[in-house]
Amino acid sequence: MKKSLKTIVLLSLTLLFVSSLASCVTINFGDKFLAKDEEYHWYVLANGEIEDKVAHEYTIESHIALNPTCENKGIAVYKCICGETTQVAIPALGHTANEEVISGEDSHWNECHCGEKLNVEKHNYINEGKVLTESTCITHGSMEIICECGAVSTKELELGDHVIGEELKNDDTTCWKECTLCQEKFDVKEHEYVIPQEVVTAPTCKEEGVQKFACECGKTSEMTIPSLGGHIDEDNDIICDREGCTYKVLPLNNSTIGLFVANQIGALISTSNTYYVEGVVSQVLDAKNGIFYIQDETGEEFYFRLPKDENGTSHANWESKIVLGDTVKLYGKINKFTSGTTSIPAMQNPTVVERIHEHNFSLATCTKLSTCECGQEQGELLPHEDLDLNDLCDDCGFNLKYKLFETPINTLDNDPNSGVLTGTATRTWNYDVFTLVVDKGSASSIYTTKDKYMKLKSSNTVTVTANGDYKFHQIQFVSTTSSYATALEASIKTVSGVTVEIVDSVIVVVTFNEDATSLSFKLTKTSRFSDIIVIY
Repeated sequence: MKKSLKTIVLLSLTLLFVSSLASCVTINFGDKFLAKDEEYHWYVLANGEIEDKVAHEYTIESHIALNPTCENKGIAVYKCICGETTQVAIPALGHTANEEVISGEDSHWNECHCGEKLNVEKHNYINEGKVLTESTCITHGSMEIICECGAVSTKELELGDHVIGEELKNDDTTCWKECTLCQEKFDVKEHEYVIPQEVVTAPTCKEEGVQKFACECGKTSEMTIPSLGGHIDEDNDIICDREGCTYKVLPLNNSTIGLFVANQIGALISTSNTYYVEGVVSQVLDAKNGIFYIQDETGEEFYFRLPKDENGTSHANWESKIVLGDTVKLYGKINKFTSGTTSIPAMQNPTVVERIHEHNFSLATCTKLSTCECGQEQGELLPHEDLDLNDLCDDCGFNLKYKLFETPINTLDNDPNSGVLTGTATRTWNYDVFTLVVDKGSASSIYTTKDKYMKLKSSNTVTVTANGDYKFHQIQFVSTTSSYATALEASIKTVSGVTVEIVDSVIVVVTFNEDATSLSFKLTKTSRFSDIIVIY
């Protein structure tokens, strides 16, 4: 009875436990059951006790439920010793690029085994291949270019060089070489007629000739060539030695005969064998000694020497008195000049009775009067101009800030009638940066004035002194004529420590060897100056 009761109780407890495990999985191992749920597994003994309850450990790989791909994950099934299973994600494999480089039209890449394009890059044509067509000056050539992947393309080359031909082309004024392809001109230059060709008209002793000259391009032009340089008479027979010339030549070293009249004698003006000869001065051989050529209205050219001046005195300086182009009338007696067996008429010791000269005056400036080439002067100096208002003359650089005479000197003298100061030893002008003092010395007066210039007399002393801390580097005296400038230069040259020169014929420039505070000199001849320029 007791045994039956015990069995009944055990069965009851077992049924109770089993009923509590209705949601669990149980496995019968005879004397015990293996039970498990989602998290744990354990053993249930026959008496209902629980032992070895542990969490599932999924250590046994069962199988691959889904294989992974390059981009998608896979699924692996793992199980516990109790038989419980779980699913674990397998990472996607990722793309793997093959070593082979595949080229397309614009790019290149590697491929994955799945067909995906990897490392896609545009072609980079870094290498040059062969030239397909050469460039010219009018067409672009082409060249192969190669990418690092091996793809080949082409590029256009720049225009090439011109092909310049050797032939010289020309027109009326210029010659050049040109490209044989595009005809562009190169080395264009004006014709240079330097290659002698045939003589068209031969030159004579006195007349120019005409000769053809060619440019290197072949163009020709007729040009004048010099005369033969005049008549020659090396054998002293009075006849020109040149072939075909019969001109009678008077020796140039003859001092007695003044004019070789050659084929005509001139106009007889008296029964005493006295004549006039008129002509235009065509050559000036030695103006200082009066040796010229004149040409008369027939074109005949005569040599003449003037031993006398207009006043009939002995030899005078003819320089500037007769110039090229003057018309002269000569007066004298005609005698025969004989050399060997040849006699020619000649005028002995001619005298100029009239000189017709048309002056050609230059324009006056602020430092130089209007002057003809013969030396004749006219008019007055122009005033200094300072259009840019920098206190310097735009033409000569005169320092207008320190201009000496801004008003007429006779006004400064307080003697507007005569402008002459007498009986006074000195006169002083004070300026901002210098002082001018004039002492009359042994002269009867200090100076004579007229308009805007100062006329200094011989033995007057001029002193220019710098004021304050100024020191002179240079002083310029602007004279009124070249002769007065020369007189002023001669007076200042006696001063030591200075260098004196004349610029533009009327400006006496005094430069100090070392900067100084004063300049003093005594006039040796009458002179004039209109302005003083002081440079510090």
